[in-house]
Amino acid sequence: MAHPRPSNPPDTAATAGTTLPQLTLVNTTNFAIPVTAGHVASNPAIGLTATAGEGSTALCVWRAADDQLVSKLVERGRKVEGLRWKGDGMFFFSFFFFFFFFV
Repeated sequence: MAHPRPSNPPDTAATAGTTLPQLTLVNTTNFAIPVTAGHVASNPAIGLTATAGEGSTALCVWRAADDQLVSKLVERGRKVEGLRWKGDGMFFFSFFFFFFFFV
């Protein structure tokens, strides 16, 4: 269910003296794998991370606990342009772009 967005931003003058609650850190993750491309999508609920590697031509899924490569997808002539986990955390979307080499 989508939450409606407020039509107006909150009045900052009314909340000027209010202190915000301090959030507790739940977990941290260090990436031991070399991430050379600009696309990373982490899913802490199931402990998996998706990356675009090898110049964004390979889509890799890693297990965060032991840095193990779970899956790798490479399609000739395509580049990964974006990654996103689905809201339920069980699937992810990848956006590919066709590119061509001219010799």
